[in-house]
Amino acid sequence: MTISKLRVQRTQWAVGNGFFHSGEVSTKRTAVNYVYDCGALAPTANQEALLREVVEFANRVQTVDFMFVSHFDFDHVSGIKELASRVHIKRFVIPLLDPMQRILLFARNISQDPSSTGPGDDVFYRDLVIDPVGTLGSLGEDGQAPEVILIAPQASPDAARSEPTALIPPKELKTSDRASSIVVARDGTRGFRAKVGRGVVWQWFPFVAEQARVKGSVFAKKLKALGAISAKKDLNDPRVVKDLVLNKRDDLVAAYDAATASAGTSFTRNLSSLMLYSGPSLGRRYRAYRTAPNPVERAEHGAWNPRPGWLGFGDADLRAKKRVDEVNRVFRPYKGLIGTFAPSHHGSALDWNLDLLQDFDQSGRHVPSFVFGASGAFGHPDHGALLDINEFGGTTLVVGLAESSRWTEAMNVFIEH
Repeated sequence: MTISKLRVQRTQWAVGNGFFHSGEVSTKRTAVNYVYDCGALAPTANQEALLREVVEFANRVQTVDFMFVSHFDFDHVSGIKELASRVHIKRFVIPLLDPMQRILLFARNISQDPSSTGPGDDVFYRDLVIDPVGTLGSLGEDGQAPEVILIAPQASPDAARSEPTALIPPKELKTSDRASSIVVARDGTRGFRAKVGRGVVWQWFPFVAEQARVKGSVFAKKLKALGAISAKKDLNDPRVVKDLVLNKRDDLVAAYDAATASAGTSFTRNLSSLMLYSGPSLGRRYRAYRTAPNPVERAEHGAWNPRPGWLGFGDADLRAKKRVDEVNRVFRPYKGLIGTFAPSHHGSALDWNLDLLQDFDQSGRHVPSFVFGASGAFGHPDHGALLDINEFGGTTLVVGLAESSRWTEAMNVFIEH
């Protein structure tokens, strides 16, 4: 057996209501950097904070190996173009969304923010909705076009096949790896894996639930009644999608508002969010120790026996019990490894559920830190969610607009392989 030492550092960037998370996994020779979402709401204060954070990120990192995009809401993607202009992004990993889903998200965003400087007038955002693969693939410079990887909705992986994870006794922590470079490869439905020598040590597991296939019939009927389309099947035509986004913004808003007024908002729920685990590979013995981040931002949390993994849900809709049960089933094997958890939708009351706390150890040996990117808009994070987590013994961190709210954590992780 070989024991490899990794340094892990990750930051929740201060963009208020929005999301911008980054992490680095490194050895003495090489590093792998990733980003999960980069965006904020349209108001000036949020966009100014987003620009400040992107600039600071670019001061620290030159190359991003993976840019994961949870979904195409404006507040999760509005900083991607600026980020790509300042750092080299090798590849984007995005959920596979059909045109109906993209148009529906666009209509919801411009309905909620109809201002002249809102999502409907942002050129990059419009291009992303029209053609996400082409738009993201064009962000490279000097012939370095990024790869765009699509993650299709899938059935829940078989959690029962996962091996248990245990701690390495401290007396065995002497590292024995000679080839200390990290090599990353695709790992089928389990995402991406990082190897040191011949051993797999780290994993990025993106998951889009099979329920993500949205039925937007009521929305399509309203568009047809307005004369914006002739039939629902028109929404599969790229030319129609482009025409709707560029020229029929008022029709989209009217159709969205009319559809939600008559049918409620259930059909607009975000079932397509790409959820992400970043942490040690399953079945590996490990031990982790907190270290001082560089730079130091906010107080450290979970200093004793930290878990090195991270879990983020984007804006995944968790309002139905079957959805909560599904994500618990999918991520149950990973929960023993998760030290930081970013619940869905900035702590929205609608997407918070006490059952999400299942499989964490309430005895005090293992309760993660719960982090929310929020600054009060739409009532996020929900007061009840914060109380639930603290009653459970967890730590809540709200990263808002102020630079002083930015949070960076770091640790050394020893992994046996």
